[in-house]
Amino acid sequence: MANAGVLRRVVVGVDGSPGSCDALDWAVGLAGRFDAEVVVVHGRGLLEEAHHAPDVPGWLAAVLAAVPAEVPLSLRIIDGPPADALLRGASACEADLIVVGRRGAGSPFEVTLGSTSREVSSQAAVPVLVVPGG
Repeated sequence: MANAGVLRRVVVGVDGSPGSCDALDWAVGLAGRFDAEVVVVHGRGLLEEAHHAPDVPGWLAAVLAAVPAEVPLSLRIIDGPPADALLRGASACEADLIVVGRRGAGSPFEVTLGSTSREVSSQAAVPVLVVPGG
């Protein structure tokens, strides 16, 4: 469990959506204030696996290139659904905080909190910051 008020590692989920880019901005801003590392997690889905997607897709390389060089940054591409990938990535690196964007693109029951943000926030062992889209 993370120490209250101490951030060493901030995990952020990135999937190329505007909401995940907003989440990355928040993660980078917080990491800069706490001199923490940003760990970007991308959950590689079945379609990416089936099409033998490159280890780092072009869109993801472009997103990472926009992060200021002074922010410690690492990338983990984890096979599986986004929420599962984020939770496994956060556990593996002993994250102190998970940042996730909120898209709410699923069912009507997920209008206020998207399926990924809902699942991560309900199962995470550390605090979760949900960044609203738009």
